[in-house]
Amino acid sequence: NNEAPLPYEGPILLDQEQNYQLKYYAFDNVGNKSMIAQKNVSLDFTPPVTKHHVLGNRKDNIVSSRARIKLVSRDEKAGVHNILYRLQGKRGAYSNAISLKDLPDGDYTLDYSAVDRVENVEENHSFSFYLDSAPPEVSYQIVGDQFSINRETFISSRSKIGLSATDNKAGVRRIRYYLKKGKGLVYKAPFQLPAKNGYAKFTYAASDLVGNISPLMRRNLVVDVSAPTVDVKFQGAKYFTRDTYYLGKTSKITFQSSDNLSGVKKFTYNVDAAGELTSKTPVSFVTAGKHSINVIASDNVNNEVQSSYEFFLDNQSPKLFPRFSTRATVEGDANGNGAVYPLNTKLYLPATDEDSGIQSIRYQINQGQAQEYDASLKFSKVGVYNIQITAKDNVGNMASQSLLITIK
Repeated sequence: NNEAPLPYEGPILLDQEQNYQLKYYAFDNVGNKSMIAQKNVSLDFTPPVTKHHVLGNRKDNIVSSRARIKLVSRDEKAGVHNILYRLQGKRGAYSNAISLKDLPDGDYTLDYSAVDRVENVEENHSFSFYLDSAPPEVSYQIVGDQFSINRETFISSRSKIGLSATDNKAGVRRIRYYLKKGKGLVYKAPFQLPAKNGYAKFTYAASDLVGNISPLMRRNLVVDVSAPTVDVKFQGAKYFTRDTYYLGKTSKITFQSSDNLSGVKKFTYNVDAAGELTSKTPVSFVTAGKHSINVIASDNVNNEVQSSYEFFLDNQSPKLFPRFSTRATVEGDANGNGAVYPLNTKLYLPATDEDSGIQSIRYQINQGQAQEYDASLKFSKVGVYNIQITAKDNVGNMASQSLLITIK
């Protein structure tokens, strides 16, 4: 190291970890000097320094089974000769990143160290980790209306789908769901399926923090957005006009409710605000006049329909008002029977009905064929006439009257 030359008396001790430059030469006994020779010597007492690196997914000391462990060693002088490691009781010389794919889940410790080219041996390092190859477990929940029967589950348009996941080690990273083909959506809150009747499919999966992904789960639910339908059935006479059903005195009403998806759950009706009824016994009225029935039907996913119906019980007969075009030449009794009228007298047959209205007026002369009244009756022949008059309203109430007259 460029110090002053010293006479050589024995082996030279080099005991510092440093670089040495040694120059040496010799004299013979007559003073001839040799060429100066030089040798450079580096003393290396320091072992290599080795570090591990996880290639792939990890979270803290939890490592994916798809990850590999890379060992990197450096030695400043002599250089690394070899890296040795021990994993699961097996020793080996490191050459490439260590694969973990064939190991079962569990706790592991990787011990490793390196030796340099002058046999400096590094102290052992240890890396303890948990190998996690198990994906999260995912489940779904229906939030709101639901009904299951015959292996099918029905939901309403108000129902929502909630997703949840648990992971045994690394923890859940995220849940993704798919309503249509293509890119999935990251689950953040319960979601609704398309609001239309029929089957609705969705799929979902979850990943953990070391990249394990659960199998894609597929679910198929039936969305029911429609309320039940209510039909009114009648026994006996009925007539509908001005938003009201007119009924005869023997008429009865029944209601039928149906639902083409989840099915009818509840059906009630209320007659004249007297309280809810569930019986399917036909309804009839005793008191003439207006009546109302309110109907409520709901299905098994709580879709509901409310309907109101107006009814009118008409148990009154029509009123007949026969009128002649000329005065009688001979008056009859209080009902007009026995009266005498001149030739070519006309008879008019008006009738009224205060409720459902007149449906028909018919007449029969001298026990002849009954006919519909559509114009005045003209008597152009002399004789005795027995006239039977019948009026019927739109719910079958009848009124009859007989007239016995003479034409002279």
